[in-house]
Amino acid sequence: MIAIDFSKTYRIEPIPSKENEDLSKLGVSSFPGTTRVYGVKYNSTLRKYTDTGLDINSPEIAKLTGEDKKKQIEAIASLKADLETSIGVPNFLDTNSDNWCSEICRVEIETGQDLKVRVNGKNSNTLEPAISYRDKISLLILYNSKEFPTSKLDIDKPEFRTAKFYLTTDGELDTLTRDTQMSKRRAQRFLSELFDTDSPSFDKAWNIAFYLDLTRKLKPSVSELDKILMSSIENDKRNESTRLLVKAFETPMVELEAANNIKKASMIQVIKYHPDGYYYRGNMNFRKTLEETTKYLLLPENAAEYAEITAATEKKIKGRSSI
Repeated sequence: MIAIDFSKTYRIEPIPSKENEDLSKLGVSSFPGTTRVYGVKYNSTLRKYTDTGLDINSPEIAKLTGEDKKKQIEAIASLKADLETSIGVPNFLDTNSDNWCSEICRVEIETGQDLKVRVNGKNSNTLEPAISYRDKISLLILYNSKEFPTSKLDIDKPEFRTAKFYLTTDGELDTLTRDTQMSKRRAQRFLSELFDTDSPSFDKAWNIAFYLDLTRKLKPSVSELDKILMSSIENDKRNESTRLLVKAFETPMVELEAANNIKKASMIQVIKYHPDGYYYRGNMNFRKTLEETTKYLLLPENAAEYAEITAATEKKIKGRSSI
């Protein structure tokens, strides 16, 4: 059973589209005027509705033992009884009951023409489980869904790549807002250290921009780099680019240069990616990712191989303006 704090007020927020640029600019993934419905699914083999959060015979509970299992079963039974008392119908939420197809067991999320999100016919995007038993059921459904992020931090996980909305609380958003502000201040301070001097640090700035896929030019001007890096902060609505920028700033220069050397080598096929899922050069196999390959090639015993790769790469890109 997933632990849910029913005393909090939750909000359903839209996720900006990653496929449709027009929707992304509006800050949504669903077209205005559309409604998406979420519910539990019926398993014809097991002959019951699954992922309800109220199943004492679920695989998650079956894995538990002893006192932990006893406590979870008691908690589920208590929550189910409490909900059925509020509804006024005993056994209403049994796992084999078709009541799971009823209106109160569906979560309807509308993206209005005004771009505001509304849930279950209300004129708001909030769920208040401490007040409404339907909101409590909706929260159970969303928390147990494999398709719905239950935190803003989850929205970039691969399993939620097609998600249109996510759950959050004011507390989480306040924390994320503070984290975002801190990240932006740190990033701006780092940019000032790079550019607001008589001798701007071109090498560090270029390595960061190339590492973050912000440029493919090999010799952009200092002003270009300043603009590129500043734009990545100013246009970052989800703190993702800013967070990566700060991480890159704090990466030792030797590691940053090595990562970019391997990245360049991969881009011009000095090292190649094998269909079986690893990088290689000639008869020498490396690792699954560029990051792992970089760390591997920086090991003392691989110094000669790394030097050869770097030399071969520099020879191939000599005279180029970009890569």
